[in-house]
Amino acid sequence: MLNFGNPNSLNRHHDLASVLTSHEILDAWLRRNGLGRLEYLHDDEARRQAVLNQAFDGYHQIGLSRMAETPADGVADANCRVHGIANLYLAGSCLFPTGGHANPTLPAVALALRLAEHLKDAVAGTPRI
Repeated sequence: MLNFGNPNSLNRHHDLASVLTSHEILDAWLRRNGLGRLEYLHDDEARRQAVLNQAFDGYHQIGLSRMAETPADGVADANCRVHGIANLYLAGSCLFPTGGHANPTLPAVALALRLAEHLKDAVAGTPRI
């Protein structure tokens, strides 16, 4: 049986940690390079809640067809092929296990290009592994 995921089961803890860590890394880089600093509107605990309040869908639908090694853990394999269906591939941020702080366009395009190379090689008879 194919696992199409549950769009309501967001990995909020990891998403929240990713956003907060991204802020910390950016702040450290700005300070280290003498370019400025981040000034937070909230203390640590209120900041966590403020991020959660803005993370209702991230404005990008990510992870609805997660990539995973097995059908029990996700919809598609490492080559973006839907588990159990020989000629169905997916591309885009739907394959990501979770969202990050920034928009997913660049990694989604990179994944699509990787898939295109894989399909080209597969058609030519030299599939990548």
